[in-house]
This record gives sequence, C-alpha cells and structure tokens, in this order.
Amino acid sequence: MIKMNSLMSQELCDDNKTIIESEVSFKIIKIVKKLVKRIKYYNGYLIANKFTINLKNQNIVNSIFGDKTGAEASLNETIINYELNIPSVSSSVALQFFKEYNMQLKNKYNIKFCAILSQNNNNEWIYRFHTVTDDSCLWLGEDLEKYQEAVLYDVF
Repeated sequence: MIKMNSLMSQELCDDNKTIIESEVSFKIIKIVKKLVKRIKYYNGYLIANKFTINLKNQNIVNSIFGDKTGAEASLNETIINYELNIPSVSSSVALQFFKEYNMQLKNKYNIKFCAILSQNNNNEWIYRFHTVTDDSCLWLGEDLEKYQEAVLYDVF
C-alpha cells in the first residue's frame, strides 16, 4: 500500500496532466529497464549506481549513511528529470516512473523492497529504493508529515 504525506497528496491532485503520452510511457519503460539492468549485488548490498565508498567496512558505512538501509537508499537514488531528460516532470509522469521501476524490481528480484518517490526544492523528482529484511527498518520515518518535501513510499 502506498503511503504519502499531505504535500505529495496535494502535488498529485494539482497535476492536470493525467494522460501520459505514449512516447513518454515508452521512454519510461526503456530507461527503467536500463536502470534495473545495472543493479548489482555488492557485499550484501543491492546497488544501482556507481560508488567509491568501501561498503565492506561497516564503520565507514555507518558513519556516512547510518546503516545498510541508509546506504542502499542513498546509493540507489535516481533523479527522474535527468534520466528522462525532461526539465519539468509532471507528478503523473513521476508516479508512472515509480510504478514501472517497482514492477521491474519485483519481477527481477525475489526480495522485499521499499521504494520512495519525493520532490526536492528544485522541483526534481527523486526515486530511491532499498531492500527490506526482517531485521531492518524503513529508511523513512513513519511520520511522513515531518518531511518538508512531497514524499510517498511503497513496500512490496
């Protein structure tokens, strides 16, 4: 079940562009396939982006990211505007990107994920994900209203 704060709810309600052109839909599918292909396991982490941090050293991971969940959420950040090469992405396009990425993750991996969609102060849409295990917690806190940006997440 997708959970969101009131800022995200407002953002989605304000978007009048509910019909997404097929060209953009095709572009989303193509780009997400490319992004999911580059995901690799590294020392117990599932990572999509290149990194220079030594993930084998848990002290370094903890000092930079707090824990494994923080490392995955940070290293698996995708700025949707850049990937789609669209400066101003509507919330409906961002939501379609979110759903497509989630579907492709679920189809490729037999593990539990938390995916996060947010919009920063520069009106860029950010997609992140991290794995969820029985002994891990979610990267976001339960009170989504404390965030000063539009945010939603789904655990699947």
